[in-house]
Amino acid sequence: MSKRTTSFKAVLSYHNRASAALLRQLEEHQKILALIHSTLPENLAKEATDCMLKGRKLVIYTNSAAWASQLRFYSPALLPIINSQTAESIELIQFRILQPDASIHAQKKPRVALLPSANNVGLIHKNIINTADSKLKESLFKLNNRLKQLHKTGDRG
Repeated sequence: MSKRTTSFKAVLSYHNRASAALLRQLEEHQKILALIHSTLPENLAKEATDCMLKGRKLVIYTNSAAWASQLRFYSPALLPIINSQTAESIELIQFRILQPDASIHAQKKPRVALLPSANNVGLIHKNIINTADSKLKESLFKLNNRLKQLHKTGDRG
């Protein structure tokens, strides 16, 4: 009996229209992402993690809203460069934030309010009497009562 060897071809090695279209689209996205990286300052370029064409719109993905805000300032500079070096005619650049890893949020400790000391609460109470503005006096009185209540119960928020 002869030994039979089996080999598997990678899916993309089969030439069909669907995989060819996907490969072209992937190459175009990689080309545009390379243009984005070459146009942006080095510190921002690494924050543009991916991109995708949706009709006449380019969506650039990043990891946080802060980076998206910074990247938005470069939209006017990116648009003509991308349009001049690709076959696409992009009219709009949008920024999307990638979903953060759920395990990161699960590990965060809950925030705990820092209360002023009992001595400082006492100082607030003493200063209520010397306050001339009635609205400020009322606000300080409410604040003082709430802080006293939090100190009694041990609640931090």
